[in-house]
Amino acid sequence: MGRLAEVIEARFGFKVRAESPPHPETLVAATVKQLLKANPDRISWDLFNLGDTKTLVSHDPAPSVTNGYYLDKEGGHIGMTWEDDGELVAYPLYAVSTGTPTIFVKAVVGA
Repeated sequence: MGRLAEVIEARFGFKVRAESPPHPETLVAATVKQLLKANPDRISWDLFNLGDTKTLVSHDPAPSVTNGYYLDKEGGHIGMTWEDDGELVAYPLYAVSTGTPTIFVKAVVGA
């Protein structure tokens, strides 16, 4: 175990790891896609929009302009941590866009 892993474990009281390796998810225009499944062990997640089309993200399976978070195009970012957002960080995430952007997904969970 490296020093960073020891510091993290001392802070949280448990080990953490990437939920899965960070990965790209390409959306299909006007089709909702699940980016993250529900996971009660998740402590943070981050999304980055690598495309040129804005994206809507929601914990509900029907993201919309009135039911979700706006993820701007060309590098837009949104993230949650358990410290700031409580149990919302463990909820599933869905996304929809009018184009076909690639969303880079990163999540961390308790090991």
